[in-house]
Amino acid sequence: MQADEDLVAVGKVFLRFTADGYPQAAPTACPWDMKKNCRLDPALWPKGPGNVTRVFNPGWNNGVALYAPCDRMAMPGHESWKPQFPNVWWQPSCTIVVYLDFVYSCLNRRKYAVT
Repeated sequence: MQADEDLVAVGKVFLRFTADGYPQAAPTACPWDMKKNCRLDPALWPKGPGNVTRVFNPGWNNGVALYAPCDRMAMPGHESWKPQFPNVWWQPSCTIVVYLDFVYSCLNRRKYAVT
């Protein structure tokens, strides 16, 4: 996925998705190192203002998921996000594009604010 080079040194981020139960269950994803075929080193996760550091937080949930209103790992306990982010809160009618658009927006400094 393309990203603002001020936020991601190489200008792109690869995500590895777990999507069992999709679309009834939301997917989950984490940044992935394509060359080593493993979770991306936390030092290389995107960093920056606003959503970027919140969403790409390797210290949250042991770095196995993004902190996002469309991620199955982040949704429990964050029900207040549902009315706050109705367009990205996962519903069975959603497609993976909802998740991808949310991440793209974060990495390119657009709209959503996760608090």
